[in-house]
Amino acid sequence: MSKFLGAWDMDDLCEKSENFLNFCKAVAMKPEEIEYYKKMKETISYSGQGDQWVCEISMGENKSRHEFKLGIKNPPEKGIDGSTFCIEPTLESEDKLVEIATTMLVGHDKEVVTRTERFLTAPNKMKSIVTDVASGVSMTFYATRK
Repeated sequence: MSKFLGAWDMDDLCEKSENFLNFCKAVAMKPEEIEYYKKMKETISYSGQGDQWVCEISMGENKSRHEFKLGIKNPPEKGIDGSTFCIEPTLESEDKLVEIATTMLVGHDKEVVTRTERFLTAPNKMKSIVTDVASGVSMTFYATRK
């Protein structure tokens, strides 16, 4: 069983993430989108067995649920904000989960590819680094297991 399974709450608001504003600009977020996300805190829950996982995400009143398989590029789905994305998750080690996501942002004519690296820094602590692949700009945030 993976150490990532369970529910994780961000330790602070999105705007407190390291390099939040530069990351938002790199992925071409509109000013109103940035304002919305500033005050949000994400809860992410992983469940599943073997390479079949479920990821449930909530931010404020918005919630989404995604079933995926580790080690492959999964079929397109709708994200929490209505955007269409494909995810390719890989459990690189018992303490490192990498998610490559290709997203077509709502209201944009731009496809964004991000690489999210999630590291377990302690049994109940997770560090996430989200990088915009095109620009190399990253933001970092921390979460605690519920």
